[in-house]
Amino acid sequence: ILEFRMSDGTLKYHLQKIQRKSRPGFPGGEIKRNESILEAGIREVREETSSDNNGIDISKYNPIEVAKFPLNGAVNEEQGVILYAKLPGSEIARIKPGGGAKEEDELVAHVYLATADQIEKLIVKREILPNSQNIWELFKKFRS
Repeated sequence: ILEFRMSDGTLKYHLQKIQRKSRPGFPGGEIKRNESILEAGIREVREETSSDNNGIDISKYNPIEVAKFPLNGAVNEEQGVILYAKLPGSEIARIKPGGGAKEEDELVAHVYLATADQIEKLIVKREILPNSQNIWELFKKFRS
């Protein structure tokens, strides 16, 4: 979860719509062989926030692991991990559609910045990916 603090103090969260998926969700991807959770998170955010693999480097913002959770639709009991990074609003300028793993048909078609209230509305309307809904619920528990 990328949390951006805007100049007016508002918090916004990065959601994205992958071209082949029906709804937006949080950035993510799988951990490659010999890669730590943190390394995977740093790589995935960099890949998915820019088409030239020069997106946001969350390592500068001390991301932390918030929770692990079972993935919806997992066949081998794969688990998801939530990494959380607080970023200044100025980093938003680095986010551009077109990132993602092209060879895996994971192109980012649209980028959204949503407040917590907007995310809650997406959940009620079922307009967010199921794993992202789970991620948000776990994140809210972490924040409280």
